[in-house]
Amino acid sequence: MHTPRPGRSAKQDLPERGSNPQQFPTTPLALAPRGWWRKWGAVVAQLVALTLIGSVSAVTIEVRQREAAADLAAERGAGPSVPLRRAAVTHAAPTGVLVPRIGVRSTLTQLRKNRDGTVQVPEDEMQAGWYVGSAHPGDAGPTVVIGHVDSDDGPGVFVRLKQLRKGDVITMQRADRSSQDFVVTSVFSVPKREFPTALVYRGDGKAGLRLVTCGGRFNKGAGLYLDNTIVLAVPAPLKKATAPRKATAPRKAAPAKKVRASAAPERPVVRPARRTSDPV
Repeated sequence: MHTPRPGRSAKQDLPERGSNPQQFPTTPLALAPRGWWRKWGAVVAQLVALTLIGSVSAVTIEVRQREAAADLAAERGAGPSVPLRRAAVTHAAPTGVLVPRIGVRSTLTQLRKNRDGTVQVPEDEMQAGWYVGSAHPGDAGPTVVIGHVDSDDGPGVFVRLKQLRKGDVITMQRADRSSQDFVVTSVFSVPKREFPTALVYRGDGKAGLRLVTCGGRFNKGAGLYLDNTIVLAVPAPLKKATAPRKATAPRKAAPAKKVRASAAPERPVVRPARRTSDPV
């Protein structure tokens, strides 16, 4: 019978190594209760799965929100706007737009934001609109003008917008009866889901002009165009003032040359010949 060591109970006393090798396996996991790692592994796996599901759900919700915003922007046709830090106003607000190349001559209605963040569009298809959150013509920042390409009643004010070419002139009329000319630098189409919001509404901080309308293929089921046609323009260079010509004194008329009177040549005096009678 094995005698317990002093200070230790029989239950606490362990046999020395070598007496029974099967009681001392080399794997430390065997010292813990059998199957503990399976339970904890299942718990960790569940936590990881919940984390991944939450992340995927958040991404899915964000994507759906973006798609919904894109759909609304597509319906509006002008894209979502961005907050602007508009510089000090130095010019009057725009009241009209002239585009001679495509025969556009329109007054401007004022457009604001909708509740969903998109920009309003004109109610009249034959009238263009100026987004009041954009710059005045000539001030720092882009001036944004929006118009319809067509409607159920017929062509819109910007039906020929895509026909503009680089170098064409666009004139913006102001409320103080002044005007600002712009020169077209680019004309392009882009899918509405990829609307270049920052380029159109924010720009590069310099004065510019943006004309926006619908374009591309028409989706009959949705009742809208799938693209936007966008025109970018910059202020026309100022014409150099020509110096006024100096007034020149009228030239004096040259004095008339004096013609010396010459004596008229004497005409020879012709005397009649004396008649003689015939000899008797």
